[in-house]
Amino acid sequence: MPRDGRTLPSDTRANDLLHWHTTVVVGDLTVAIARLRAGRAALVSPGPVSLPDGALGFVGGLTVRDPDGHVMLLIP
Repeated sequence: MPRDGRTLPSDTRANDLLHWHTTVVVGDLTVAIARLRAGRAALVSPGPVSLPDGALGFVGGLTVRDPDGHVMLLIP
């Protein structure tokens, strides 16, 4: 973590101006979710979210926070 950076506010939401996420492509979203839940990761999404048309380049995913609190979007 950079020494001169500020901690991400714990109440940051996806519609805030400062929101940022990193997209990670996983081989099997179901397996990834099971491992995250087993490790007690901080899930942002209650579960996998499906998108009807794939207009964003993927048809679903899950958001989770990394150990530093940054949001990561997992997509298959």
